[in-house]
Amino acid sequence: LVVGWLGFAPGFAYLTGLDPVLEMPRLDTPRTSVPAGSVAVAGPYSAVYPSASPGGWRLLGRTSVRVWDVEADPPSLFQPGMRVRFEREGAPPSGGGATRELRGKAAAYGDRSRLTE
Repeated sequence: LVVGWLGFAPGFAYLTGLDPVLEMPRLDTPRTSVPAGSVAVAGPYSAVYPSASPGGWRLLGRTSVRVWDVEADPPSLFQPGMRVRFEREGAPPSGGGATRELRGKAAAYGDRSRLTE
């Protein structure tokens, strides 16, 4: 996946390049609250909710990696053009792993435990 742009809420990154098999429509009635760190899909996009907020995307799981931190510079872990890959917790690394840039930024955010080498 690749970060296409940020929007909707501070730090909410629209991730492009989702496998079409995973595409799902938005919910007809959005949830009143989606927990921070929720990994979700809507149409051809994926995202990680940076903070608790209402949302109509389909939830796939959750990460403990903080993607939004107002004390960090920049406050958003994700930046346009950055490559992102999600892996199941406890699964062996798939090979490529997170980029050095993303691992370094996650470490600066205080948690790189969910980013594979």
